Amino acid sequence: GDRAVELRGRVADLAPADRLRGLAGGTDVDPVAEAGDLVALLTAAVARAERGRVELAVADAEDERALAALGADRLLPPTLDVVRALDVLDRAGIPATTGWRYLADSVPAGRRAELMRAAPALAGGVLVHELADLPAARSVLDGAALRPTSPVVLATTGDLAAAHGPATGHLVDPARALTDRAGAGAEIDERESARAARSAADAELAAARDADATEDPHRDIT
Repeated sequence: GDRAVELRGRVADLAPADRLRGLAGGTDVDPVAEAGDLVALLTAAVARAERGRVELAVADAEDERALAALGADRLLPPTLDVVRALDVLDRAGIPATTGWRYLADSVPAGRRAELMRAAPALAGGVLVHELADLPAARSVLDGAALRPTSPVVLATTGDLAAAHGPATGHLVDPARALTDRAGAGAEIDERESARAARSAADAELAAARDADATEDPHRDIT
C-alpha cells in the first residue's frame, strides 16, 4: 500500500547500495521485506569487524613485546606461560633459564638445530641449571597453579645438552632470533612491517564497521 511505497522511497538510496546487495548475496534488495534480515547481516558484519580489530590488537601487542625484547637483548622473548613460570622460580630463589636462552648463550651455533629437533619441548621450556634444584622447582611450580594454556616443560640444562635422536613429528623451524642474536635485525624489520600492515588493516576494519553501523535499514523503515 501507500505505506510500503513511502518506506521504499525513504530507503531508495540505501536499497541499491553495493554493501547491502553484497550482504544479501548479490541479489536485488527489497528494504521492506528484507529489513529484518539486513539488520541481522549488518549487525553480524559489525561484530566481525570488531573481532578482526581485536585480533589485530593482540598481534600488535605481541609484536610490541617482541620488539622490546629484541631492542634490549637482541633475542626474542619466550612465551608468556614460560615467562610466568620463570618469575615463580625467580621469586623462590631457584636459578633457571629458558631453553631458547640456553641454546643462544651456551650451545655452539652448529648444534642448536640438532638439539631443537631432538628435544623441541625442552628448547621451548624452562630449565634449571642444577639437577638438585629440580624437585624444588617442580614443587614450586605445581603450587603456583599457573594454569598455562601452552605446554611448559620443566627440565635441566643438562637434559637439553644431552638430547639426541630424531624428534617425534615434524618441527617447524623457529624464528632465528630465538637463539641467534645475529637474526635480530631481520626480525625487527619483519615485525615493524607487519605492524604497519596491521595498522592499515585496522583502519579499513574501523571504517567498514562504522559504515555498517550507520547503514541500518531497520532504523529507516520503522
